[in-house]
Amino acid sequence: MSTSASSRLARLLAVLLVVFGLATLLAMALTGSPGHLFLINYSTIKSFIAARHDLALVTFLAAYVISVALCLPTNVIMALTAGALFGGLTGGFLSIAAATLGGTLSVIALRAGFAEPVARRASQRLTLVLHGLRRNAFTFMLFLRLVPIVPFFMVNVAAGISAIRLPIFVIATLIGIAPIVFLYTFTAARLEHMIAEQAALYRSCSMAGEVTCPAFSVSDAITFNDLAPLFALAFITLLPLIIRHWLGWRTKRQGAHG
Repeated sequence: MSTSASSRLARLLAVLLVVFGLATLLAMALTGSPGHLFLINYSTIKSFIAARHDLALVTFLAAYVISVALCLPTNVIMALTAGALFGGLTGGFLSIAAATLGGTLSVIALRAGFAEPVARRASQRLTLVLHGLRRNAFTFMLFLRLVPIVPFFMVNVAAGISAIRLPIFVIATLIGIAPIVFLYTFTAARLEHMIAEQAALYRSCSMAGEVTCPAFSVSDAITFNDLAPLFALAFITLLPLIIRHWLGWRTKRQGAHG
């Protein structure tokens, strides 16, 4: 599969995941669907993190770094998970460190022996990124990190086969991904807090020996205002597609008038 096809598939999967998540939350909010099994599993995970916090941090960091270094399209999912498991602030710094370190390792690996074959098979989109990096490496890299119109892993690949200096790549990535990463992690942490309240109620009810415990209902915990950040994330995910189609439409229109 070509780089262009892989990026389109990754973007489509990300969009479908966000849409599915929103649809699931809205359906649960409307129907009040029970989620006892989810709460039990969730409580188990949180208990493990509370008991072995340092081990959980190191394990998650390693998994995050490896996924980014292998150029897997999991950056958004990992950032959301970090926010839910470790909180908005800790999860944010953890995600920024892991994404930057993993990206740096992928650049080093590419330059160690894979840059030339990848460059020969570069798609048109990747070629445009390379052209931008050649013209103004830091500014263009910072722009690509701040406005994710190109998938995170593709920017890493472009940096790996370009002449951008590694310190510039690291600094631009650290600064550029911070705003959107914290948006991801604090949104996830907010939802996690609501779920934690529901989990505590269900656990207290179960320990008290109640026959009927209150069902987990998203409608009791989440309002439209709480879902607004998720819709913002969905819009950010769709933004590259919107921009690409708008540019295509504009080009065709100019060609027709020309």
